[in-house]
Amino acid sequence: MFVVSARADLDTALIELVEQGSTWPCAGEGERWYEGGPVKLAEVEKECVGCSVRELCGLVADEEGQRFGVWGGTDRTAEHVRLRARGVA
Repeated sequence: MFVVSARADLDTALIELVEQGSTWPCAGEGERWYEGGPVKLAEVEKECVGCSVRELCGLVADEEGQRFGVWGGTDRTAEHVRLRARGVA
């Protein structure tokens, strides 16, 4: 059985964007998506709106258990803190 992961789908989508001469909001600026605290990360979240790979990015975060930084337009750090406070994470 062959299972395709969200990561593989995202990688393929990003390669296609590069081949088309397009880009995505977080291209080349990885540190911005992890650093700066809640206010800064809330600003970065807004940059995800309209991103063509936003949904795949969020799926990768779910698949890989990403708990920190902005993935798919969601600050996973804040989400992790909320879940931990409720005893879920």
